[in-house]
Amino acid sequence: MKTGDTLSTIAQDWKVTVETIKWANSLSSDLVKPGQTLDIPPSDGVLITVKKGDTLSSLAKKYTASDQAIADFNWLDYPFTLVVGTSLFIPEGKMPAPKPIVVARRTPSSYVSNYSISSSSVGAADSNVGKFLGWPIAGGAGKISQYYKGVYHRGIDIADRNLPNIIAPASGTIIFAGCYGSCPPLGSTYGGSNYAWSIQIDHGNGYTTWYAHLKNIYVRTGQSVSKGQSIGQMGSTGRSTGPHLHFEVRKGSAYGTQVNPLYYTNW
Repeated sequence: MKTGDTLSTIAQDWKVTVETIKWANSLSSDLVKPGQTLDIPPSDGVLITVKKGDTLSSLAKKYTASDQAIADFNWLDYPFTLVVGTSLFIPEGKMPAPKPIVVARRTPSSYVSNYSISSSSVGAADSNVGKFLGWPIAGGAGKISQYYKGVYHRGIDIADRNLPNIIAPASGTIIFAGCYGSCPPLGSTYGGSNYAWSIQIDHGNGYTTWYAHLKNIYVRTGQSVSKGQSIGQMGSTGRSTGPHLHFEVRKGSAYGTQVNPLYYTNW
């Protein structure tokens, strides 16, 4: 810190809230001084140390957060076993009142190295493409349970416990249909790691879409699909805490080129 810095200016510079900085550094007031070292989390939330009896759902409830967001940010796979003594970041979590907890300490540089984000993954709307994608769930089913957040969630989650079919939101060519990570047998609702059963469509305009955590896949690589055609079934395979579709839009096909799907959807 340098002379003139305040928690407010630091929070503004790092694009987090004052409360997030205070929770990460166990500060009880807004007073800071030159030369003081602060830990700055990568986004708003709470950094905690896993204790005996903690589960993903109990932590989500305690810190008013999403269990799926916790799993995504911390790269936790099914069955989401937590190891006592390890650090866990609760994105967008809120410290329960009135009892603060002592949080684990990490340096800002270690956060950046583990959770860096390039300008391409933030992206901006491409005026040459426009909103070309429809709703990817058959019959208009499902509801958004988690939005694109760039730094730790590179797509949009759409949840529905009835496991409806996934449809192509625009015409294109299947360039991937298979297992990304580890997968249970097709037809299984749960199991595996990472994206698990997934599909990727090239829409022929420089952009692709990715569909993850599927239960079933109805298409094959190289196949052409039309808008509205069923391509798979929603599931909860891989890094998923409940039935949902993880939907990404990529500028190109590679991981790391994700952009906010809402730039290109007409929902």
